Amino acid sequence: MVLPYNLTACHELLSRLLRPGDLALDATAGNGRDTEFLARAVLPGGRVFAFDIQPFALDRTRQRLHHAGLGHGCELFLASHADLDAFLPASARGHLRAAVFNLGYLPGGDAAVITRPHSTVAALQALESWMAPGGLTTIMCYLGHPGGAEEGAAVEAYCRGLDWKRARVLRQGFLNEPRNSTILYCVSYR
Repeated sequence: MVLPYNLTACHELLSRLLRPGDLALDATAGNGRDTEFLARAVLPGGRVFAFDIQPFALDRTRQRLHHAGLGHGCELFLASHADLDAFLPASARGHLRAAVFNLGYLPGGDAAVITRPHSTVAALQALESWMAPGGLTTIMCYLGHPGGAEEGAAVEAYCRGLDWKRARVLRQGFLNEPRNSTILYCVSYR
């Protein structure tokens, strides 16, 4: 058996959970791969909300969804994931089945534009009231780029502080992963 890379493991977990009609959030749209994955899982009948602060990222995401025939049912927001309270429809509160965070910088974009600990933790805190019981948030942290280790530490501190009665947190990472090591956090809400 070959152990799956963290991003593959993330998608495998979510594919067991998500069904057509569900609501899902991509907190960091980037190149649109996670948005497309979520759309394939929840459409028809569901909705995907995707956030990014870079117009370039949302353009790529929009193009990916269009080419896949998945543009319907997806709402893209040019905004920080920390501001999700201001953008998500009130009817979604308590009903998100999945949320995906793929932190760091946009591959192929400006590597100086990165996710930051304060906005990521603020987004995770705000997200708590939007998640459905049984919902899952996955947080992929990249530790090898400038700022990555600090953000990873902030995410870990946030996860450690979650009440066991409200959420369970799984941490997965390869101890011998070369270069830009990754840690995947999976938060399962009760």
